[in-house]
Parts: sequence; C-alpha cells; structure tokens
Amino acid sequence: MPKAKPKNSIVEKLKLSLIKGDYKPRERLVERDLAACFKTSRLTIREAIRKLEAIGMVQTMPNRGARVADFSSEEIEGLYLVRNHLEALAAKYVSQNISSDEIKTITEINNDLVCAASSGDITKMVEVNFKFHQAIIRASRNPFLIESIERLRSKCYLSQYFYWSSPQNTSVSIHEHKRIIRALLRNDKDELISLMAKHVNTGRDNYLKYLSELKKWRL
Repeated sequence: MPKAKPKNSIVEKLKLSLIKGDYKPRERLVERDLAACFKTSRLTIREAIRKLEAIGMVQTMPNRGARVADFSSEEIEGLYLVRNHLEALAAKYVSQNISSDEIKTITEINNDLVCAASSGDITKMVEVNFKFHQAIIRASRNPFLIESIERLRSKCYLSQYFYWSSPQNTSVSIHEHKRIIRALLRNDKDELISLMAKHVNTGRDNYLKYLSELKKWRL
C-alpha cells in the first residue's frame, strides 16, 4: 500500500503551483479538483488552503469558497511600504550580527541562482531567490522581525514566476544581489539599507507591472 504524502508537502506543492501561475489571481480553488490533481484527500487540500490563507496567498470568500489571492495596486503600494521599513530595520541588525560563515552561505546561494538562471529554470530561480533573502533577514537575529517580513514576502509570491520569466529582470536582480553581498562583506550598514530598499522597490514596480499584465489577460 503506497504511503500517504506528508501534508506539508502538499502545502508546498500547492504554493509552488500558485507561484508558477498555474492558478491565476481570483481563480477558484476547488477542493475536489485539487485533490484529484495532487492525488490526496479533500481534507488534506482543505488544510493546505487554510495554511496558505494564513500567509496571504489564498482568500476565502463567503458562500463562494477559496480563491487565489488578489491585490489592488493601492494594496500593493501599502504592502511594499511596510516591507520597505521592516527590511531597512532588518538590514541594520543584519550588519550588527551577521557572521562570515553566513555571508559565505549567502554568496553560495546567489551562485546557485546564477546557475538556475543560466539554465532557464524559473521554478528553481524562485526557490533560490527566496532562500537568498531568507538567509539575510534571519541574520538579524530578531524572530519577530523575521516572522513579520516573511509573512509580507509571502503575499508577494504570486508575481514571482512572472518576474523571473524575464531575462532582464533576472539580470537586474542578480546584479543587485551581488551589490548587497559586497555591502555585507564591507559591513557597510548605510549601503546595505539603501540597497535593500532599492531591491524592495524593484520588486514593487515589477509587481505593479504584473497586475497591469493581468488586466490585459482579463480583457
């Protein structure tokens, strides 16, 4: 008898499907169909949807069920405004606390991103980019700050596949990552804060572009 798939793996698989754009913003998530797609039970799918709703990737509408989260341009502006402030604060503590081993790990992660980009593996790029930023933020050593930023970042996942499908975006992001690493190596707090803010704003601008593209698809 085959072993049941771990519930957490279903959460990650569904999350990745949303990131890749398999399900578009506002699209309904039908438990029966998802259970058949992921070869699991409707209960497991219901739990996965609940977990993704908790981090802002799914919305549950009264009498209409679950759907992929969608945000207006105004909501995106507000979301990124908060992210900008929190990540600037994190950069301050990262500069104070990060170790040489952590910088080495961050550099290696970015090298993995370069390799994924050279092979055109968008799914891998999305995963490695998340690890890159996660490694930096966690060096702040502030669990409450880390949790807040990661929850906000999760709400921005839905534009990731669109973003990394552009070679130009990929090139810009990798270049910005390298500048961030250089600031870490120099322990230049002000430069790190400035670069992190610029990087977040680049993400904001591309998310707004993503929303603009979605409007075209819906016409």
